[in-house]
Formats: sequence, C-alpha cells, structure tokens
Amino acid sequence: MKIRDMKWSFHHDRTTRLFAADIVTPWGAGREAVHCIETIRRPVRVPTDGGPLTISDVGYTWYELALRERYFWLSAAFDDGGRLIELYFDITGGNDFSDPENPRFRDLYLDIAVVPGGRIRVLDRDELEQALLAGDITQAEHDGAVAHCEALRTWLEAHWREAVAFCRERKDALCCSL
Repeated sequence: MKIRDMKWSFHHDRTTRLFAADIVTPWGAGREAVHCIETIRRPVRVPTDGGPLTISDVGYTWYELALRERYFWLSAAFDDGGRLIELYFDITGGNDFSDPENPRFRDLYLDIAVVPGGRIRVLDRDELEQALLAGDITQAEHDGAVAHCEALRTWLEAHWREAVAFCRERKDALCCSL
C-alpha cells in the first residue's frame, strides 16, 4: 500500500514553489497546499478515453486538500493558462496529521476523477481487488474504500461545480501567497 504526503508528488523529477496552510472548509478542517511547477524532467501524461491527458508540466499548478476525519485526498490540476484539467480524489484509509505541517495518507487504490464538464469516473477498481487478493489490504479496508468512494461519487454528482469553484478559488488565493 502506498503512503503519500503533501510533498510526495513533487520531489523527484521537478522543482516547484510550494505554499501550504491550515484551512477550515464546509467539509471539515485540514491542510491545503499549492504547487507551482517551475521545472520538470518530462511532462506527465495519463491515459483517458479521449487519449493522453497532460496533468503536469512547466507552468502547471496543483492544489491539494487533506481533511481530518475524511477518507479522501483531493488534488486539482491546472494547466499553464490556469484552466482546470481535473479534480482527482484518492480514496484513503484516513488522513494522518501526526505531522501537522505535512499530512499523509494511505492510498486505498480507488480514485475518482472529475473533468471540468462534470464527467465523473471511478478508477482502479481492479487494483483494489488485486490488493485484497494479495493480502495488501483487509476485507474491512476494501469494504471501507468501496463505501467511501460511493459516498463521495454520489456527493460529487450533485456538487461537482461547487468542488471545482472551491479548488479554483483556493488555488488562486494560495498562489497570491507565493
């Protein structure tokens, strides 16, 4: 099982300007961060139904949100023109704030991607099932991941515009702090 923190994505093949702060949202309290990518070894592209999608390149910005007592970790990718590429929710085993400056999470394999038009995709169900069969997660963790993913997907169906607006607003506010 992968463990990731707010600095994880941005330490090995790129340099970024980072600003992080505590936050209280309508959904709970936690920590947020913005990463402005200054250099990168090569762009990061992910496969989608419409072909490869660049989610990380020079001039791109990533907003991250980790909330206490929630079972997801939000990352929002913006291109070099400030346009939203996607919201990406990692389903977690809970967010760990033992280091309040740099929270982390245990990735429970399931993910949700939301594109600007509101299309919602649940990803990596196969990885979740493989992790259970391999003994990397317990049945309780598996069932919790499925339940948390379904609850978040249902919420997003009604509130994806609100989530997109929130990420844009917070990304812009944090970028002003850099």
